[in-house]
Amino acid sequence: ASVNFHRRFDLEEIARNFRSAEYEPEVFPGLIFRMEESSVAFLLFVEGEGVCVGAKNEEEIVEGINRIEETIG
Repeated sequence: ASVNFHRRFDLEEIARNFRSAEYEPEVFPGLIFRMEESSVAFLLFVEGEGVCVGAKNEEEIVEGINRIEETIG
């Protein structure tokens, strides 16, 4: 599922501050943010776009979006 967070992300700062974040811009332009204790992950892009992967149902997607917004702000 794709989502627009309506804000820009500083992917380098997120990668520095969260162990669950992986960012290698020379390999892939997005940041991989893995949810702890879950199979859900988000691919986040600087323009505020995100793609949720690994969710088994809509509830996990919504929970993941809420956790991203709470965690990253």
